[in-house]
Amino acid sequence: MTLQPNTPTPIFIRGMVSYPPDMPLNFSNGAYFTGRIQLADDITRRVDELFAEDYDFNYVVDSQPIVKSGSSVTKVDENESKISPEDQFNTAVSDLKISWVSKLKGKASEDLFNELLETDKTNVRLLLARIQALDSDSQRSQHLSRQICLANDVLDLCQINHLITSEVILKKEESNDDNKQALKDLETKKSTVLEVLVKKGIAICDLIEAQTKPLVTTSGDIPVFSGDDTGAVDTNALTTVEGVPQFTLSDVNDVYKDICKLVADSYDYKLCLYPN
Repeated sequence: MTLQPNTPTPIFIRGMVSYPPDMPLNFSNGAYFTGRIQLADDITRRVDELFAEDYDFNYVVDSQPIVKSGSSVTKVDENESKISPEDQFNTAVSDLKISWVSKLKGKASEDLFNELLETDKTNVRLLLARIQALDSDSQRSQHLSRQICLANDVLDLCQINHLITSEVILKKEESNDDNKQALKDLETKKSTVLEVLVKKGIAICDLIEAQTKPLVTTSGDIPVFSGDDTGAVDTNALTTVEGVPQFTLSDVNDVYKDICKLVADSYDYKLCLYPN
């Protein structure tokens, strides 16, 4: 940019990393400082910076530095200080292992999951990690019932109605550091439950589709059975895990209604009109 002599122009200067010792610290937005700035083109900078000229300028304060509250940081430090280094180490190792449950495949993931399950059967993150591992497995269709069972375990631990009630109560309480942290933890739990519900719903849909497909023999023919044929296939044989019933579209609707409770206003009249 080329300017004529004595031509005023606005320029932007990034925030100062350090302040001069004689600079007042109680300034507010709109205050300004006067000084001199040195501008040099590439040629004069390479030859000698002494040839660069000084120009008068005004530095206008347009915003205040954001000062983070030290209370929350102090509280975190106090909480961590109450936990022994051994417990912190064990927690870190456990979190690392849980993260690998969803990454490993086949028996490796199953063995690691069973190992962690022995020490904590109520860890929702662990259950979700195993669901994710089964969902990404190459033999996923053989693990649909198992996914649903694990999803039900998560939903038993994280009651949806309890989550909704807790959220309403926390939002009505006075906002403070504890309240904000509780809301943050609640949002994390809601996200986990939502992912579990989605995977459960998809697994149910896939099972329903498998149940309605006609059986095909090795010759490619579709067998036809009479109503009293003792050789008729028992549809209950499709249940691969004990306690998992045959599913219908009504089960899919129930899962969808639970999802709506978490992503929409629970008092929305439209949810009450959702067909059962």
